[in-house]
Amino acid sequence: MSANKKQSFQYGAVILLFSAFAVKLIGALFKIPLSGKNCLGDIGFGYFSSAYDIFTPFYTMAMTGLPVAVAKLTAEYAAAGKYNRAAGLFKVSRKIYLAAGCAVFLFMCAGIYPFVKITDPTGDTFYSLAACFPSVIFCFVMSAYRGYYEGMRNMYPTAFSELAEALCKLILGLGFAYTAIKITGSTVIAAAAAISGITVGTAAAFLVLVVYHAKENKLKASDESKLSRKTVISFFAVAVPVAFASLSVNIPVIADAVTVKWQLNGLSAQLSDALKNLFPASFAEFLNTSQSYDTGDISVWLYGIRGKAYTLYNLIPAFVSVLAVSAVPAIASDNASGGVSAAKGSVETVLKWSALISLPAGIGFIAAGEPVMELLYDTDASGEIGGVLLRIFGAAVIFSGISIPMTGILQAFGKQKKALLIIAAGAAVKFIVSFITVSQPEINIAGAAISTLACYAFIFAAEYYVLIKTLGAFPDIIKTFIKPLTAACLSGAAAFLILAAGKSSLITVLAIAVSALTFFLALILLNSFEESDFLSMPKGEKIIQFCKKCKIIR
Repeated sequence: MSANKKQSFQYGAVILLFSAFAVKLIGALFKIPLSGKNCLGDIGFGYFSSAYDIFTPFYTMAMTGLPVAVAKLTAEYAAAGKYNRAAGLFKVSRKIYLAAGCAVFLFMCAGIYPFVKITDPTGDTFYSLAACFPSVIFCFVMSAYRGYYEGMRNMYPTAFSELAEALCKLILGLGFAYTAIKITGSTVIAAAAAISGITVGTAAAFLVLVVYHAKENKLKASDESKLSRKTVISFFAVAVPVAFASLSVNIPVIADAVTVKWQLNGLSAQLSDALKNLFPASFAEFLNTSQSYDTGDISVWLYGIRGKAYTLYNLIPAFVSVLAVSAVPAIASDNASGGVSAAKGSVETVLKWSALISLPAGIGFIAAGEPVMELLYDTDASGEIGGVLLRIFGAAVIFSGISIPMTGILQAFGKQKKALLIIAAGAAVKFIVSFITVSQPEINIAGAAISTLACYAFIFAAEYYVLIKTLGAFPDIIKTFIKPLTAACLSGAAAFLILAAGKSSLITVLAIAVSALTFFLALILLNSFEESDFLSMPKGEKIIQFCKKCKIIR
């Protein structure tokens, strides 16, 4: 892609944000009916979530971590006009990532039996885990394609492949699950069938990238573009810490998948007694739907409810992570050509848009956790237990929704090792708090959400400190945080007041609508928007003219 066709940070971010919105909407249309009474139910969704939570970290590493390494180096080559070198990097990274994907696949196959033996006394998650493993190979190879085009500031291949994957997941995943339930009546088999649809979706996304590259790429790697051994070593020096740092968005699922069910199983009869006292309606519902009444089933059931709340929570970190995907090559390019001061404006833009997305969502979850869960899911436990979890996750998303893009910013400045150390420390916080809280019968599954909050609060504080040291000054706090936070608090108060009028689906929908309108109006009154926020977006000049006409920009 030639320099004049490169997409700006805002332009690329808009493409990915619209793509992410569509993908997450499709994902919700997949998971909400999948977890319903007529399909998997809470227990079956527990099997699905157990496997999906193991698969997700590898998927995230391949989709958002590994591409960043390629994108960063590609952007630096492109900034220097060395496009053939960028093409050579793509060829090398594709081979490396294929080998890495095969190695991870073999590792997962070797570890599946002991993992299931330790974490799941029922053993029924084995089938769902096995169904998702082949997708890892497709995901890793895709990361080379996505990273190359993101580094050239062309976000269309990433967007196209994400949409293809999401549509296959929706159509095939749901179709397979409903067919399996109808034929076998087993939620264990149906959960594995749903996961199989996800695997087919990753294969379809890979095919989209291969076809796009064959048609659109005009740049060939010549003999002069062959990378030196030193360059390949530099690639690994960036790729390895960035890949592991990308797991920051998945610290909760890694920790929960490894520890939560195991801890809940250890509570035995204490857990049953606590649930009878805390959530009598939900526990009675569990007794009516479970095929056998034992601790293993209770832990899978609770894990399924946690999966429902986490699905809503994770919409925000997954959504804002695309800001980092678009920002890394832009900030890296600005930093390479003009130093830290040249990239400061892009940094503030990323932080501002992260806050505009995460703060109202987090405060909205806190204000309306139980009504939102009751609106979307059809079991008593979804509202009674899931509502408690979503309120705690709401507090967590305030920190995670900003810290995850901040990880990308630090990577763009070459601080990937520091970002990795902070994330490792955050993971330690998550594990420690989880071990303390989940093991308390009165807290049980809520400990998974509490430990997530503690984890991201720590990561946010540590990364923000490093960012200040890197920039040599504070980002504009009023623009990036204070104004979005004030508007979010007003929107949360509006939702709370409407929900106080009663409990119904109509009131919940009204509260969400009024809350969103309040947030937008508050931003306008606070004069939060600037021309620079829209200038480089698609049709940016027209958007600015419209905003000025409507007094959105003053």
